[in-house]
Amino acid sequence: MSADREPRREPMPPYPGDMPPGVRGEATRAGWRAAHEGQYDEWSFADAARLPYLQELDHRRRQAVAQENDRTAAAASAIVPENQSQRRTENIARRYTAELVDVLRRRRDKARLQEDKTLAGLDVLAGVRGPLVRRDWDDDLEWESTPDDATATDEPVEERPRTVGWMGPAGGHLAPPMPRWLKLFIMVALCAVEIPIYLEIFRYFHARSELLLWSFTLPVAFGMIVAPHLSGVWWRKRHTLPYERILLFLVPAVLVIWTASAVLLGYLRQKALLTPQIDPETNENVGGAQALGINPWTVTALFTFILLLSGLIAVMLGLAEDHPGVAAYRAAGETREAAEDAYLEAVREQAGTEHSTVVGEDERRQELSIRSSERATAISAEFEAAKAAYLDSIALGLARPAVTEAAGQSLPPVSVPRVPDPR
Repeated sequence: MSADREPRREPMPPYPGDMPPGVRGEATRAGWRAAHEGQYDEWSFADAARLPYLQELDHRRRQAVAQENDRTAAAASAIVPENQSQRRTENIARRYTAELVDVLRRRRDKARLQEDKTLAGLDVLAGVRGPLVRRDWDDDLEWESTPDDATATDEPVEERPRTVGWMGPAGGHLAPPMPRWLKLFIMVALCAVEIPIYLEIFRYFHARSELLLWSFTLPVAFGMIVAPHLSGVWWRKRHTLPYERILLFLVPAVLVIWTASAVLLGYLRQKALLTPQIDPETNENVGGAQALGINPWTVTALFTFILLLSGLIAVMLGLAEDHPGVAAYRAAGETREAAEDAYLEAVREQAGTEHSTVVGEDERRQELSIRSSERATAISAEFEAAKAAYLDSIALGLARPAVTEAAGQSLPPVSVPRVPDPR
């Protein structure tokens, strides 16, 4: 039974070299395996085209080229719908940019008109009788006419003076009188100055309760600074239209109440300061203020002036704002500049949409045909290289010169398939 048993095959040795990628690697492995199994000799390459594996490679190549042709035909059939879709998209973008330009043009014109109106308002506030910066007089023709006696002499005729209006920057870009953070810092400092005055006054009201003491002190200090400050702000904005007429009466009323409160609080601080402080052991007055011999009215005037000065500084901080006309002119100028920039950007975008970027159908088909032909040529070259790799691996595996020569002479000529025109 051991004589009838097939001889044991030796394991296939590894390929002596780097295995190429793709179909060439498959062909190299197949040829190396065929050489190890002894499937071919030098007589097998008389008609190499009939070798089974080479026929399989030809079949796979034809399939790959056919798939490439199908893809090319599908892409060619989609050219017209794609171009139509791109043209529709460009038309929509063209209409959108045209509408956008029209809207932004109207917005720019409106901003320009608003800027002119605010400038005219500045001229009116400056005392000019009309909306022009330099307004012609009604009798300019009479004034400019030359009298007969002036013609006889060489003395120049004086030009009639004209009234000028807004004299600030053309764009109304004035620096603010004072930054807001500086105003806030000064307001807090003014409150800090007045808190000790009120603290000593209300200590006699709530000597045993710190909570009540500070509950009175902090709001009073806040109100004595904020009330005159808001009065200054309201008075600064009295030219803003529309406005509440009650502000014209409310601002003086608030200032009168604030002044009376400052006088009363100064009087109370004088009373608290000049109150006798008796030492319980010696029954002597140890108060330092009485030793100065200061008149009570002098002390009252001192603290009243301190409170009035703090409040007047708060009023000036409220007045340290741009005139409403100047602020409106500056805001209108900034709005107009933004509208101009948006309009110019839309015009540039519209100019970019005027030129179509759609490539013509014939040009796309020609380019598609060229690329498809290049890919088909590359596929054929890859499979022809796979055939050569198959035969080389067989010759290398058999290691016989006759086989090597027969395999080298049996390679068929490279044939490049014809790619059909996608038109």
